[in-house]
Amino acid sequence: MRARHRRAQRGEAERRSNSDVDASGPPVSGSPRGRGADATRSGFTIEVAGEHVRALGPGVDAKHLRRLARGEVAIDVEIELHGENSASAKRLVSDTLHEMMRADERCARIVHGRGRHSEAGPVLKAGVLDWLTSPPLAAFVLCFCSAPPEEGGAGATLVLLRRVRPA
Repeated sequence: MRARHRRAQRGEAERRSNSDVDASGPPVSGSPRGRGADATRSGFTIEVAGEHVRALGPGVDAKHLRRLARGEVAIDVEIELHGENSASAKRLVSDTLHEMMRADERCARIVHGRGRHSEAGPVLKAGVLDWLTSPPLAAFVLCFCSAPPEEGGAGATLVLLRRVRPA
């Protein structure tokens, strides 16, 4: 399988200040589509408003999600899923996130599209939500959210991974 991801260029507009900002992004409420009343999965609190999603891992400070949603975390890797089927996209996301953990990289932008051209709806977008909140990936994910409009909006998901602690 040919890897379809790229390392983000350091020092570009994607590089954001890493200072802790306590301003929250837009309020998001509701329950995930297709999940009914199940607003949690693997301990994640998941909020959906229209096409936008926000999820916070168990025990994670909400400031991480606010910073990610505001585009204040530097993106290390972009994973492009357009043209992939669900199985190959899942493999690509999993392999790339594991590689990021080994390289001590923490933030990825997963470009999945909005699913507007699919008869089945947003298959890859829904898959990303499921994959990030299910084992084994859920153990590595602090939080994730739809990207800000300038970084892909509802067609991309930003993911913040846990920091690897030396043994």
